[in-house]
Amino acid sequence: MPKNQNPRHYAKHMVIRSNGKEYPTLEGGTFTHSGKQRDDVTGKILYGFTETAVGASVSVVVPANHETDFEDINDQTDVTIEVELDTGQIYLMQNAWNTTPVTFNGTGITLEFKAQEARKIG
Repeated sequence: MPKNQNPRHYAKHMVIRSNGKEYPTLEGGTFTHSGKQRDDVTGKILYGFTETAVGASVSVVVPANHETDFEDINDQTDVTIEVELDTGQIYLMQNAWNTTPVTFNGTGITLEFKAQEARKIG
């Protein structure tokens, strides 16, 4: 059950955990739930649509310090990712993998993970 059920509270922050290790995420980030992408089928008219499966993904920026292990993050290929929004919703991405080498941009490092699906657990 979400920790804040106020209908005027909207999500702005998220926390991610990789195999239980929580990363101190900066404000923002992107979470894409798994589902279907629907594309138009057109000719003389719009006939309908086709569907393509889309996996779950998350991208966040985390501050880096002397304890940040770039190699460990780069090597994560079979991890369980929890995405928790500040509204209390929690999504689980199992057997997830890091998609790109860690990139430092002067503010922090970007972490990007993908998985076949995300399912709501809280």
